[in-house]
This record gives sequence, structure tokens and C-alpha cells, in this order.
Amino acid sequence: LDALKDILTTYSRYNLSIRYCQGMNIITALFLLEMREEEAFWLLATVCEVLLPGHYNHDFLGTIADLAVFSHLVQHFLPRLHSHLCQRSIDLSVLATPWFISLFTGFNFDDEGHRRILDYFFLEGVNALFRIGLGILHLAETQILASHDLPEISDVIYKIKYNCQDLFKCAFINFKELPLRDIERIHFQTQISMKESDLTYRDAIVSRILSSPHNYCSRDVLNEMYKICKGLMPINSLGIFLNCKSFKIAIKKLFELKKIKYQSTMDR
Repeated sequence: LDALKDILTTYSRYNLSIRYCQGMNIITALFLLEMREEEAFWLLATVCEVLLPGHYNHDFLGTIADLAVFSHLVQHFLPRLHSHLCQRSIDLSVLATPWFISLFTGFNFDDEGHRRILDYFFLEGVNALFRIGLGILHLAETQILASHDLPEISDVIYKIKYNCQDLFKCAFINFKELPLRDIERIHFQTQISMKESDLTYRDAIVSRILSSPHNYCSRDVLNEMYKICKGLMPINSLGIFLNCKSFKIAIKKLFELKKIKYQSTMDR
């Protein structure tokens, strides 16, 4: 734990444009299982700055672009599964974001599984992550098609005991020929559109929530909650944060909002 803390603290001072971002602790912990502290530090820097640029920045531009590519690949290679998700308004990016940020930690792999994923990732870069993600969805496709919502699908995917030999055979044989031109085009277009609209990762996720037909709150309540939280969550070099004082203010305002709406309902 001390080595992990030292690496993350040092990197936050070494790269002021990134500092610390969600997911960096997980991949650094993986590196420390295989190498010395200094080697793990420089490998973290390589992942953040070279292999997955934009994945660990405060706007998550790289992550959003890669998720757009992954969604296209699922539609291309697994059209039945993609159609099933669309019919139930399930956003694949919500499911797959942790996969790309944490390099598939949390999955129930057999021995050597995570090591082999790292090997393939360092060999092929993000394309290896695309293939592994497609392989996981392909192996779990039957169970996914029998599921009806995002929590159920997530539960199914993470509970499966994956035989790495079968997974990698599926990933690197069935999905060997990736449409590289489409990948480059979608990745570039997504990043350009995000920059032009000045849309952050937080804004993108909130927009998707507001547009979902399966909200548990009304649109006006969600909009008000978003306005409150957005005003209290500034983005700086450390990323998005909400301190204790701001959290108390947000909760107080949300209760005031709820009270006002309750009273207006009673007045009717």
C-alpha cells in the first residue's frame, strides 16, 4: 500500500495535466504485483500518456472515443446482441467503461488471466482491449440475450468463470480482422465532436441519463439536481470533486427542492 501511494503521489506531481484519475490505482496495483516500484511508475506513465492517451484526463476524451469505437464494433460483429441492448435502452458505454479504465480487473478469470491481458495489451494497445471486450460479450451472449436490464447483464458478465484459453481464442480468432479504418475514423470524429461542443464526460453521462426512458426521477427533478451538482463540482487539474461542505450544500438544496415540489403538489 505504501508503494502504491508513493507512485500515485509522485505521478500527480510529475504530470500536472493528469495528476490523479479514477482507475490509476487499480492498474498501478496490478503493475506492482509484477515489478519494482520505479518500473511500475514508468509503466503507469506510459499507459496514461502513450498507450491510452485521454483515458485518465479529467474530460475522459480518450475513453469516450474508444467506447464509441467499441459500440460500433459490437454492432458490426455481434448485431443480435447490439439490437437486444438497443431495444432495452441499455447504454453499452455504461457497462464497458470500467473495462477500459481498469484493464478488465474484476472479472472472474482463471490463473494468469490478468497477466495475459496485460501482455496482449502491451503488444497491441487498445485494439487488444477491443478484442477482449468482444470476446467476453460473445462468450456471455446467450445469458445476455436472456437478461432484461443493465444490472442483470452486469451481474451475468461478472459471475461467469472465464477460461482464458477459450477467451483469448475467441477474441483473437473470431475478431482478428478489426475494421481499422472505421476505428480511426470513429475515434477521430468522436474526439472532434466532443471538443467542438466542449462536452465533458460528466455532461455526456448526465445527458444520457436525462434521455433515458427508464428514469426513476422526472426530467425536471434530474435537471435541477444536475444544475445544483454541476455548480458545486468544479473541474480542475485534479478532476471532478465534491468536498464535504459542497456535499452538505447540495443535500440541503435537494431537500429544499423536494419540499417545494411536494408543497406545490399539495396545493393542487
